[in-house]
Amino acid sequence: MNNLQLNPILADAIPAMNQQDLQIHSTYDPSIFKVLKGNRNINIPHIDRLAKSIQENGTILQPIVVNENYEIIDGQHRLEAAKICKSIIYYIKVVGYDLKTAITLNINTSNWSTIDYVRSFCKRDYKDYIKLLELHEANKDFSIMICAELCHVKGLNHITLYKQPDRPNGDIIKRGLFLYDYSNDAEYIFEAMRKIKGVIEESQTTLFCRAIKKCLENKNFKLDQFVKKCLTHPTQYRKSNKLNIIIANIEHIYNFNVKNVKTRIYLSEK
Repeated sequence: MNNLQLNPILADAIPAMNQQDLQIHSTYDPSIFKVLKGNRNINIPHIDRLAKSIQENGTILQPIVVNENYEIIDGQHRLEAAKICKSIIYYIKVVGYDLKTAITLNINTSNWSTIDYVRSFCKRDYKDYIKLLELHEANKDFSIMICAELCHVKGLNHITLYKQPDRPNGDIIKRGLFLYDYSNDAEYIFEAMRKIKGVIEESQTTLFCRAIKKCLENKNFKLDQFVKKCLTHPTQYRKSNKLNIIIANIEHIYNFNVKNVKTRIYLSEK
């Protein structure tokens, strides 16, 4: 199965090309080209590598692709490298190409990551994505998917699109359907996880953060108390890659040395 089939946002994204579209043009004036709104950010090291290649081997013959408005569909990095080297720029102009086309063409070279999609929607003024990116920028030691999981709105009308109802998958984000929960406790969780990073290595992983979020659904679970127990009894935690076992481990540490059964907390499903 190819990428177009896997990602519905890309289906039928590329309009048919005619013979005129295949004509290669050239220019020394990079100012005629425009940035396509929503396209992913450029990669500076990649531009540097291309510029070095031009300096050592001559002009890049592969043309960039633009639409009728001279917005760059494919070849942002080649254009920036050509600017640095002041070299000739070859290009193909295709009427009707747009952002979906850009995503599709880039899929064939280097896949768009989740953060690329988030930034793309931010550039198109999707407010929920702007808040998500702000959360991630403030907490870069946690992945964009962890941030999304801890701040998404539950009980959405399009819940059937979720692989699992308690968290968003990558396809939801790529479709532009992500909704930001302004009452989320992501920052609270991140702060706590940083405190125990030294004793529980996986405390900043998706699975562990997911387990903590699940535990917080129990009103008797106090995250600060759990952090204290981790720092006091670090050897009581047993590493695992299964959610139910992680939750059981959290319960074990939380109840460690609590002799009164009535004051113990029960987090794992029985």
